[in-house]
Amino acid sequence: MMWEDDILLRGGSYFYDFLNSKGKLTEVGPYILDSKIYLSNIEVIYPLGIFKYMEFKIPESLGLEHDELHRQLVKAIEEGGKVGEAAKAVADVLHPHFEKEEEYALPPLGLLSSLSKQDKIGSEMKSVLTMTDRLKADLPHMIEEHNRIVTALDNLIEVAKKENKTEFVQFAEKLKLHAKIEEQVLYPTAILIGEYLKLRL
Repeated sequence: MMWEDDILLRGGSYFYDFLNSKGKLTEVGPYILDSKIYLSNIEVIYPLGIFKYMEFKIPESLGLEHDELHRQLVKAIEEGGKVGEAAKAVADVLHPHFEKEEEYALPPLGLLSSLSKQDKIGSEMKSVLTMTDRLKADLPHMIEEHNRIVTALDNLIEVAKKENKTEFVQFAEKLKLHAKIEEQVLYPTAILIGEYLKLRL
């Protein structure tokens, strides 16, 4: 998935500013999210040829895990009291971090299955490098955000233990483990996908 702020609408056709050229988009699947136009499975036609872009989807298992963690966090917030306050503090640092992950850190992992099977590597995969390069550059900041999240989770654990709310202690521990798996496995794998494609494309 990719987005650009300089999408123009002219006469019912979408145009995308690329390398200071204007090209007509075909097979466009746009939708609006947070005032930005997202494009999936598009072809940009120029005199020199056709540039293809793929839609990179977060693996379903990871998406479901994020959804479940979000539901559990909402439940902790709705608990109210000191537990609810501590959970709200977790949400304040977690939500923007999840948004980043779902924008550029996790979608490259959608290519892992195809690459492991040595399926054909096409030029349309090249657009994933924008995501992997961004993750590589932003990795120290992502880890720093994890540290702030873990600090908030430790506070939630302490409060939940005092109130004998073991359900929320277990949730916080699960989320801490999730962050560690991202640091040790998911982020490095996403970056390696980009580095591997640079060698093959």
